[in-house]
Amino acid sequence: MNQAELERIQDLPEQMSPIKIEEEIKKLNKIKERGNKAKNFLLLEAYLELAYRQYHTNKLLERHLREELDNNIISLWNKDCIESTESILALVGRLGLSKSFEIVKSSVNDKMDDEIREEIEAAIEEYKNGVEDPYNYLD
Repeated sequence: MNQAELERIQDLPEQMSPIKIEEEIKKLNKIKERGNKAKNFLLLEAYLELAYRQYHTNKLLERHLREELDNNIISLWNKDCIESTESILALVGRLGLSKSFEIVKSSVNDKMDDEIREEIEAAIEEYKNGVEDPYNYLD
């Protein structure tokens, strides 16, 4: 992932079909260059761009794609970075990534910056009824 690829994703139309969004997410899922904090953050930002578009379709991602995302995005989380934590929590909420949410929740008692802990605690409260269906409030 590089800045040019992130900019390409940012320039995608705000309204996209769920199929096109899934195609873009699958492309991101194939990126294997993890570990570098700067590249991980770019990748998180790209996922966020697509999650925003996906959320506004009012349709859940296919279960297999959510599971793949759940396994991929948590490896990008920098627990020492508030921006990374905010990004992970936004992805969890917009895409219904329950496994990632459980991992973030379980870290709340780890040694971390107070601002990050407060962000996690706020998300725990916000998502206390679960994150599996980001649209459950629409009923």
